[in-house]
Amino acid sequence: MARRASTKGPDFVRYFGPVLDALKQLGSSGTPSEVREQVAIALKLSDEILSETIPSGQSRFDNKVNWARFYLAKEGLIDGSVRGVWRLTDNGKITTLSQQQALEIFHRQHETLKSDAVTTNVEIDEDSSDDEDRSAPEPDISTLHREPVAELLRGMTPRGFEEFSALLLRTAGFTEVNVTGRTNDGGIDGFGYLRINPMMTLRVLFQCKRYKDASVSKDDIMKFQTAVLRERAQKGIFVTTSYFTKPAKQEASSGVCEIELIDLDRLIGLMESMNLGLRERKAYSIDLDLFKTFSPNLNPRK
Repeated sequence: MARRASTKGPDFVRYFGPVLDALKQLGSSGTPSEVREQVAIALKLSDEILSETIPSGQSRFDNKVNWARFYLAKEGLIDGSVRGVWRLTDNGKITTLSQQQALEIFHRQHETLKSDAVTTNVEIDEDSSDDEDRSAPEPDISTLHREPVAELLRGMTPRGFEEFSALLLRTAGFTEVNVTGRTNDGGIDGFGYLRINPMMTLRVLFQCKRYKDASVSKDDIMKFQTAVLRERAQKGIFVTTSYFTKPAKQEASSGVCEIELIDLDRLIGLMESMNLGLRERKAYSIDLDLFKTFSPNLNPRK
């Protein structure tokens, strides 16, 4: 028998308040990854929770936070119109949510979504207290490519992903990039050189992990750090199609040597900025509020 939504609702509702609080801590705006990290720290979430994934391979925690953003944006508390940035609206800046208030927002916006013919593809079981194992709707069409791109990256062969990572480095300005593919090398998949000024060039090692159902652990980072030190390189870059656990991030920034981390979100962001494997095109979305001003009974077709 289904549990009553009036007392609890979907699990992601509990993130409504923390997402608003995280944005306030970040100065009223932040990238999705910054918001998620702030929420995880504030709620002291375990690595086990942060490492869980949904069937598509996306982090379950990330998906919950994305659903929270979706409903908060519908409520007018978050403006997600700027690509890759979540920003509090004026109303969001002065709003603090209790769990009951968050639940009321969910029910109110859920009813609106059900009655809107354009957004009937947003289907959340109102009587379920569990997460939907589906990705949250994206804020605009400019990010709809991200999930298919993630699947393409995860579908590469291990060697293919190493060569793709090498291409990424070359596109970013690295020279003499080589994929080594050696075994028993502590995780070194290749190296390259980066000139940072006319008088200095860094030797950089990189490692690639084409994960889908697991996050990169602290042990993975420590092994790579050891390899970087052994090879006397000045820098290490760790690229993954997954995410890094909190201890992994801490080790990368404060361990025996600093490692640059490129998780799935950052990887796709780099591909976007470099036009690597992606072609930007202009698209339009319909401003239904404008048309409803002139046609109050407007009932647009899907």
